[in-house]
Amino acid sequence: NTSFNWKELVEPNALPIALCGGVLSIVYSSLLAFLPLYAKKIGMMDMASYFFAVYALAIVLSRPFIGRLFDRMGAGLIVYSSLVVYFIGMIVLSRVNTPLEFLLSGAVIGLGFGGLNPSFQTLAVLAAPTNRSGLATSTYFLSMDIGVGIGSFALGIVAAATDYRMMYLVCSGLVILLTVLFYSTISRKQKMKGN
Repeated sequence: NTSFNWKELVEPNALPIALCGGVLSIVYSSLLAFLPLYAKKIGMMDMASYFFAVYALAIVLSRPFIGRLFDRMGAGLIVYSSLVVYFIGMIVLSRVNTPLEFLLSGAVIGLGFGGLNPSFQTLAVLAAPTNRSGLATSTYFLSMDIGVGIGSFALGIVAAATDYRMMYLVCSGLVILLTVLFYSTISRKQKMKGN
C-alpha cells in the first residue's frame, strides 16, 4: 500500500514554530520585493544597496552572540528581545527621512532578524523527535518560503492601495501579531508539559 501520508513531508511538532517563521518571512518579503521601490520613491535609490549591506552585516555580527545567548539564557529572552528590535526597525523604516535613518533601520532590522530566524529554526528542530530533525528543518523552511510568496503578493496589494510607508507600518503590526503567536505557541507547549 503506497497511500499518501502528509507526515512524510512535514513534521507536525514543528508546525507551530514554523508558522511563526512563516509570519516572519512575510515581513521579510517586504524588504526583498519592495525596498528598492520604496528607496526610489523617497529619493534614496542610491542607498538601497547599502541598506542590504548594512542589514547583512548586522545579521553576520549578531550570529555568534545569538547562539551563545540562546544556550545560556534560553529562547524566550532572545526571541522577545529580537521581536522588540525588529518592531522598532520596521517603525523606523516606515518613517525614514534621511539616508542615515534609512541605513540605521537596515542595521536594526538585520539585528532583529538575525536573532529570530535561527532561534525559530532551532526551536522547530527541538520540538521534533531526534530522528525527524531533518524533516523539522525542511518544515520550517517550507513555511518560510510560503511566507515570502504570500507576503510579496499581499503586501503588494497594501502598497498599491496605500503607499510604501503604510505597508512597512503594516509590517510592524505583523511583528506584534508574531509576538502574540510566539507567546501562544510557547504557552501551549508549557501547558502540555505541565499535564
